[in-house]
Amino acid sequence: MYLAKKWGTGYLKIRSTPELTDTFGHLRLGNENVIKPPFWVKAFIAIILLFTGCLWLGIAGALIDPGTRSFSKLFGLAVATLMIYFLVKNLLSKDPIIRVNYEGIRIDDKTFPWTAIDEVYTMEKMLGRRSFSYLLIVKKDAAMEKFDLSDFSISSDKLSTIIEYYRTVKRVS
Repeated sequence: MYLAKKWGTGYLKIRSTPELTDTFGHLRLGNENVIKPPFWVKAFIAIILLFTGCLWLGIAGALIDPGTRSFSKLFGLAVATLMIYFLVKNLLSKDPIIRVNYEGIRIDDKTFPWTAIDEVYTMEKMLGRRSFSYLLIVKKDAAMEKFDLSDFSISSDKLSTIIEYYRTVKRVS
């Protein structure tokens, strides 16, 4: 099923995973495939945190001199403190993980066995030049779960191939 629909100021594309799947007869995946966000994202946050920490120390050092206190320095210190707070919070947050195996799909703490899944889709929402990707899991009880794929550096085609591999290929022990 392919659906392209005008949505607000952008377009919405929904495609089922069998449509996006490459031939996977040549694939030899293990018992489980784990998809994580790339390491460089956390490394980039750590580098920005280092520079923000140096900025904070510089502003705090300038405030120690009693003759140079000013509102702009206090404001800069407050902004740098907020930036450090959000960077540390993001750095220490748990990364989302997608696990696909012969039993089903597990995203963080939610498990979806293949017997409970009716269909799996990928959705792309185009807003201007930006594209947002989601994984849609439609369960047999007609409930749908939507997961944001923006943290992962994996294409919809590759994710669909992995999902359909574990969904259709029988385990060889």
